[in-house]
Amino acid sequence: MKIPSIVFPLIGLLIVCQGCKKDKEDDSVPVQTGKIAGSLKLTDEFGIELTNHSGMVVTATGGQSGITTATGNYELSNLQSGTYNLEYQKAGYGTFKRFTIQVVAGSIATTLNGVDFLGQKSSTEISGLSVVLNPADSTYSIGCTVSPTPDAVNQRAFRLFFGKTATMNYLDYQFTPSNTWVSSTANGQITGYARSQFYNNGFSPGETVYVIAYGESIRTNTYTDPVTNTKVFPNINSNAPSNMVSFVLQ
Repeated sequence: MKIPSIVFPLIGLLIVCQGCKKDKEDDSVPVQTGKIAGSLKLTDEFGIELTNHSGMVVTATGGQSGITTATGNYELSNLQSGTYNLEYQKAGYGTFKRFTIQVVAGSIATTLNGVDFLGQKSSTEISGLSVVLNPADSTYSIGCTVSPTPDAVNQRAFRLFFGKTATMNYLDYQFTPSNTWVSSTANGQITGYARSQFYNNGFSPGETVYVIAYGESIRTNTYTDPVTNTKVFPNINSNAPSNMVSFVLQ
C-alpha cells in the first residue's frame, strides 16, 4: 500500500526532536568534584593558643581557597580528582605549606588528620652572637643577646644556622639543629655544644664554620620543601638576623 507523502516530514521532525532532547540531557549532567576539609589552631609567638582562629586563608594548587572560621575549621570545594598542595597565609604569620594531598571527586570530603597549630612570626631580635671553644672538653659555647628582654612567662626562642660561606642565611645553609633554644633572660647561652654536631652534618676538621642566629616563635611550623629538600622555618624574624660569626672547626 502506498504511504501518503505527508507522513515523511512528520517522521523527520520526530527524529530531530528526539536528538534535541538527548543533547539537553547530556548538557545537564554535572561535573563531579571533591573537597578538602581541615582544622587549625592559631597561637601567638610565645606558643599560647588564641581564642579566635579565623582569617587564615588556605589555598590549594589551582587557586581554590577557603578561610578558617573562629573555631579554625576550613573547607575547599570544587576540586577535581588529583593531588594538591596547600598554602596557609595570614598577616603576621609565616606562610605554611602542606604537600601531596590526594582528593577523590565525590560527596565525601578529604579530611586532613589532626590539627595544625600555626604560630605568629617572631618579633625577637638576636645580637652579640659569639662562639668560643672550651679547651677542657673541646666543646663550643654560643652566646647572644635576646631582645625584647624575655622573662619566665614570655620566653623567647632563637635558631642557629651553620654554613660554609659568609653569605649563608636561613634560606641557604649547611645545617640547623633540630631544636630551637629558649631563653628567659636577655643573655642567651648554649654550652657543651659538641664537635660531632658539625662532623655529622657535612663539616670537616680545619674547616671554617659560619654561624648566624634569628629569633623564632615557640611554634616553629617547620616543613620540608619537596623541590629543594631544604627545611623551611616560616616563623623566624628574617628582618633582624644576628651578626655573622665564624670559627675554625677543631
